[in-house]
Amino acid sequence: MEISPPLVESDDGSLVQADRQSEQHATLTVLRAGWITLAVVLLIVVWMPAPNRWRVATFVPWIVGLAMLMGPSATRAASGWRALFGATEARVSALVLTGLLLVAAWLFSLLACLLLMVWAGATLLFIAVVDRTDSAKAALSNTTFLLVSLAAVGFTLEGVFRRPAIAGTFGLPSEQRRVYASYDHLEQRNLLGIRSAYERIAKPAGVRRVVAIGDSFTWGDHILQTDSTWPAQLERALVEAAGGARLDVINIAQRGYTTVNEVEATNRIGWQFDPDLVVVQWLVNDVYPSGTGFQAERIWPPVPHLLPEAFRAGAIRDSDLYGFLQQRYTSFKLGTRYTAYAALYNDTNPDWIANQRAFRELGDSARARGVPVVLMIWPTIGTEVWTSETHPQRDIHALVAKVATEAGLHVFDLTSAFGVAGGDPKRWWARPYDRHPSPQADSLAVHELLGFLAG
Repeated sequence: MEISPPLVESDDGSLVQADRQSEQHATLTVLRAGWITLAVVLLIVVWMPAPNRWRVATFVPWIVGLAMLMGPSATRAASGWRALFGATEARVSALVLTGLLLVAAWLFSLLACLLLMVWAGATLLFIAVVDRTDSAKAALSNTTFLLVSLAAVGFTLEGVFRRPAIAGTFGLPSEQRRVYASYDHLEQRNLLGIRSAYERIAKPAGVRRVVAIGDSFTWGDHILQTDSTWPAQLERALVEAAGGARLDVINIAQRGYTTVNEVEATNRIGWQFDPDLVVVQWLVNDVYPSGTGFQAERIWPPVPHLLPEAFRAGAIRDSDLYGFLQQRYTSFKLGTRYTAYAALYNDTNPDWIANQRAFRELGDSARARGVPVVLMIWPTIGTEVWTSETHPQRDIHALVAKVATEAGLHVFDLTSAFGVAGGDPKRWWARPYDRHPSPQADSLAVHELLGFLAG
């Protein structure tokens, strides 16, 4: 058997060069495999389902990185990569940054993680190709320290903002979760999904009925107990006034309803209860864009967001810190939206036209059944003291009252009642951060409504 002579390094260092080339080849193979794997993930997560802007934002750096790994610069890329991550400190930084990428995927979305990953990878490949590894090492270490510090500060502030005293002042996500958990959730036990104890359609003999319909003001947003909402308070007051005779007030309202939705709900559910009276609660935002099938825009004007929608799919949605920053950003961009409603009540706005048509439809249905319908106008209760003559939406109230009256509805405006009551308007709020009416505000509304009905 022939024995090969031992390898001896030649004077020109050819063996060292061969080892270096082998290491570079191995590094290049790993980089190419990783880059191709990243492409597969991007294809599944971004390039197939995502909008074009995210496809472009991830495809451009990926194709640049591929060109550096497949073109004449591939050898330099592998050599520079090994030099960049040859030191222990750089490898530790890379490991920490990988962990931060995983946190980004959990906090924001997988798309955000992939976007950061492909741009970071392309940038590091470019640094490796141009052989700026020495300065890049320091930048990598500093960047890691900065990001870890920001993450630590962010999670610390998150803990601060989640304190009930702070979250409850600003209405942050954790406070909203506490409120939701505290509701009696009667609507979940009702077969019709309404916040009411009544679900029997057939009207018992000798029983009088009132159907209450509206939006979140009638549903009772941020009022934890159904018995404290104005329809429930109205029932107790009417029963007492009738000497204890049974009288049902059936609340079929839903949060976010517009006038168009309310009329549809009355046609599909309300009239089936065979009511003796229908009370429709109205608010200035009831003219939001809407359509059949209870379609409606819940927020107008559209709220500008700090982060794009694709980055709000993770735990950031439940973050109190982000919720606070988003509130401040919205206030900065929009100011108070309550001065912008006048534009919606323009004769050329199709949503206002649809509202007028809904009023007429409701009036026709009421006349055909011989049932009176009361439109109860609620004022927007802000932070400024006002009277019925100085309320910023008094012209809209007058316009709506005119149209509703012409449609055959009986209009009752609560603006003067709250104006005469005076004092700090915020005392009528359900929460320090929420302008929905409190049980006390509902009590005032019921008292005034009883006087209107009696008159």
